[in-house]
Amino acid sequence: MKNLTGFLKKILFIFSFLALFSFFTNKIYSNDLIVYSDFYHTWDGNTLNSTIYLTLTSDTSYVLTSYIISIPERDIAPNILLINRNSSLEPTIHTTDTMTNLSLDMQNVPISSEKPVTLKITYSTVTEGN
Repeated sequence: MKNLTGFLKKILFIFSFLALFSFFTNKIYSNDLIVYSDFYHTWDGNTLNSTIYLTLTSDTSYVLTSYIISIPERDIAPNILLINRNSSLEPTIHTTDTMTNLSLDMQNVPISSEKPVTLKITYSTVTEGN
């Protein structure tokens, strides 16, 4: 009888542990972020000036704490403006062989379909040729 009681306690513990995780839905872990982008480039013969507007929106409301952007250029020093708050963001820059990854602290900005967030990214690259 003693072994049967211990067995039932273990089964109850395992099922309660599994039930705890079954209460979480995939919605908690999913990210329904919708991103729109506009690119503008000007070239003066030596320098390519690029401006990117990223508009972030979502069907559900939530707070965005961080965001990562990958730009297929090396050795750039981008200026990033959070247009909704009229504030400059300082990215953490990670450069690989072919691209630059920007990790942004988004200052806990709320995002919803009624209040999209717009980022303005500007950078310049020196080019040679026609």
